[in-house]
Amino acid sequence: MNSRSPRSRARRLARRVLSLSPGLLLAAAALYQPAGAAAAPPAPPVVASGMVTLPGSVHPFVRRSSDLGRLDPSRHLTGMSVLLRPSASQKLAQARLLRALEDPTSPSYHQWLGPDDYAARFGASAADVARVSAWLASKGLTVDGPSRTSTRVGFSGDVAAIESAFATELHAIEFHGVDHFAMTVAPSIPADLQDLVLGLHAVNDFRPAPPRHQAHSPRYGFPEPTQDGGTQNLPTLAPADFAAIYDLGSLYTAGIDGTGQHIAVAEQTEFVDDDITVFRTMFGLAANPPVRHLVPNTGAAASSRGDVGEAMLDTEWAGAVAPAATIDYVYTGSADNNGVFDALLYAVEQDVAPLVSLSYGGCESGLAPADGVFYEAMGDSAAIMGITVLVASGDSGAAGCDSSEPATQGEFVGIPASIPSLVAVGGTEFALTQANLSTYLDGNYNALGYIPEVAWGDTEGDIDAGFPDLNASTGGVSIIYPKPYWQVPYTPNDKFRDVPDVALSASDEVMPYMTVFTTTHRDGGTSQRTEPVGGTSAAAPSFAGILALVNQSQAKAHPTGKVGLGNANPVLYALANNPTGAAAFHDITQGDNICPCAAGSPSCPTSPPLQFGYTCGVGYDQVTGLGSVDGAKLVAAWAELTPTATALTVGAGSAAEGQTLELDATVSSTATVTALTGSVTFYVETFDSQGNLDLGATLGSVAVTPTASGSEGGTASLKVAIPGGMGSGKVGAFYGGDTSYLASWSSLSALTTTSTLSICPGAVTLYPGETGLTFKTSGGVGATTLNIVSDSTCAVVGQVPVCSSFDAAGVVFTAGPAAGTVVIAATDADDSEVRATVTVAGSADSGAPLPDAGCASVEDGGVADAGAGDGAITDATAGADATGPHTTPVEGGDGDAGTLPGASKKNGCSCSAVGEGSDLAGVGWGGALLGLVAFGWRRRKAQDGAAGR
Repeated sequence: MNSRSPRSRARRLARRVLSLSPGLLLAAAALYQPAGAAAAPPAPPVVASGMVTLPGSVHPFVRRSSDLGRLDPSRHLTGMSVLLRPSASQKLAQARLLRALEDPTSPSYHQWLGPDDYAARFGASAADVARVSAWLASKGLTVDGPSRTSTRVGFSGDVAAIESAFATELHAIEFHGVDHFAMTVAPSIPADLQDLVLGLHAVNDFRPAPPRHQAHSPRYGFPEPTQDGGTQNLPTLAPADFAAIYDLGSLYTAGIDGTGQHIAVAEQTEFVDDDITVFRTMFGLAANPPVRHLVPNTGAAASSRGDVGEAMLDTEWAGAVAPAATIDYVYTGSADNNGVFDALLYAVEQDVAPLVSLSYGGCESGLAPADGVFYEAMGDSAAIMGITVLVASGDSGAAGCDSSEPATQGEFVGIPASIPSLVAVGGTEFALTQANLSTYLDGNYNALGYIPEVAWGDTEGDIDAGFPDLNASTGGVSIIYPKPYWQVPYTPNDKFRDVPDVALSASDEVMPYMTVFTTTHRDGGTSQRTEPVGGTSAAAPSFAGILALVNQSQAKAHPTGKVGLGNANPVLYALANNPTGAAAFHDITQGDNICPCAAGSPSCPTSPPLQFGYTCGVGYDQVTGLGSVDGAKLVAAWAELTPTATALTVGAGSAAEGQTLELDATVSSTATVTALTGSVTFYVETFDSQGNLDLGATLGSVAVTPTASGSEGGTASLKVAIPGGMGSGKVGAFYGGDTSYLASWSSLSALTTTSTLSICPGAVTLYPGETGLTFKTSGGVGATTLNIVSDSTCAVVGQVPVCSSFDAAGVVFTAGPAAGTVVIAATDADDSEVRATVTVAGSADSGAPLPDAGCASVEDGGVADAGAGDGAITDATAGADATGPHTTPVEGGDGDAGTLPGASKKNGCSCSAVGEGSDLAGVGWGGALLGLVAFGWRRRKAQDGAAGR
């Protein structure tokens, strides 16, 4: 159970689309611009004939910056990329493969692809890469070649050539007192390449800043941390303490210590080898130097004073938790426009390691839309290749865009932590006081075992002590990514991705992590420091080390094939909510990540207390996620619990309101001994009248009936009365697991409720000016309203238009004074709509009207076969050419793309359903499928984030 403050931002789910017109993309670029933006930059250069504008690549901070003028045209930039757009068929195939890789009954289960296989199936073709490359070269740019996954093409060139090629301008700008450069106008590309190109990457120098927190005077009366480091005579966290607290000792004894495993850490600085040597020697760890991987075309290796401490924290602690694992140090060089996100992309594209740790992040509202779409696609590609990416959730509590109090930017989470295919690691704090030190620590402050944890939320104490930094576990709700299926049963009904997933110790005040790093002084000198630090940037690499132990255990059990965990989130959520697996988690029920905020700022309440955020409770919460872990029990549960797959069959693709419908679920496993028990919960996913996704309607739970023979599994069936007003939506089934089996989720099946709304008469002929006709409605949901949609019977009498109308009662109709057609719409509370047509003909004294043509009723045009994607179900209603405007966004299921069957006629009312293919909610390319339009829609109320540095 979690608690939260009022929110000022509406979270709207935009309809996903497979193909986007240039006009829609331009609209998206405008929609996504942050609230409060300054005046638009100067008009772009004239776009040459045959070129089209490419929105989504201009950084959002540009509109909040001061323009310092054009860049030197001779300045040379490297490490830029053209981001390539996959085809509709590739996106659909990838969505299906993602589900198959997680289905233990599928032949594809955990059959991870390598980067070359991924490129062949989901990357751009050699011919398309050649087309893009040839155009770049023709513009005087140096082509660095495609990425290994064939999802982008690298290029370099002088500013003048870049501006000429893309019809853009590169300017020096000042943002929050820091000088940067960026494109100030949207670039353009040849029209014949627009179906291949998603956007441009790294044509600016906004790099994320390290979130690492240096320890300072603690609130609890502990000794002031010093830099002695040689002996552990103060309450800091050493590798042996971490192992004792999180139960790793028995794993080490059994040889589960990371042997044979690789962990990549993504960084943006060079480091000094001796720092690693001193750290490992200090804590009795065998020598195990990292392996460097300098990302090509990002400049020469260079040390960044502000990043080296973060880099050593990541490298030292990933290797401290998995002491025998190889640490692959992936980093970018001296190029200003390349940074840690480029290192992450390279680590995934090159399949450097099965585990990748990233401790940096940015604000969701501070990311160019094209990058946001591409990074989500990168996360899914990592999952397909069996790579698990661990990301620090952030250190600013619920104010993910701010760094100091009071928060002014509003309630946000960070990116890439919010990407569904990545594991977001939040922060906890040990519940230590002077009174209980001897219970959990020995006389030398060495941990004796597990120490109870609360949420890391030191902001209030820091402020009181004169430290204005926000200092708490970042968590909350994404404004970009829909809720993935594996979060649906466990997390709040907020419709979007929740952050974090898990948490580990992150406090910089209570047992901070010890690190060793060499810093460069402003005068050019250097010195090596031993320093206690905190932050979720310590928790993320530490959890990467724990998952390396899990992966090693899995490798021992499955010695052939490529071993990896892929997207670990589905298993983590299944384990945490399993009767057996739950023992591997410490549920954190105390603490919060509440932040003080400035009066009148986004998300800030209008009355005291001026703060927002979340509090911990039983189960999942948006401060510590599922909680922290017991390493030994996590490894055991991961190996012992049998994964399952759940499939759902819906008795019909559509049903009338109130009709009984049968739902049948089948749960499968690969086990052949242990009988499967537990229950299946059926739920409905619908859209409300504002287009928001509604995940809260549970239809019922049914105990499974075990199968009689063969692989162990079970079935469950439920007959339900379809609720009125559901409209078009989807139903799903969730198996909750038991003491031997893990939970699993079915694909979502499309279901359409047929409205009972009708109107009489449905079609009638009257004479001009005739009155007294009464329209009657029946059925439907809630109150019904009548409106005249179109009217061609207007005449001008004395310059005053006279048209058809209803009287004060709202139902008695008077025809207009001229011949023509009047279309009348009846709409119910569910926005179902049916229309009647009145033909006005002849003259008023010609006789009685012709008989009516019967009543008209409507079906909310449905999806009889789940479409491959999100679509719009559009009602067409009675009348010769009357097409209703009632459109409900519907996310399709796992079927074929294209036109969805379901057109029908009833009493003169026709209904059609045309879908635009896409993927399942939370599965597949997500942002790549929704494209930049949905990215913009979902961000349209977002604020600028904290300044990149």
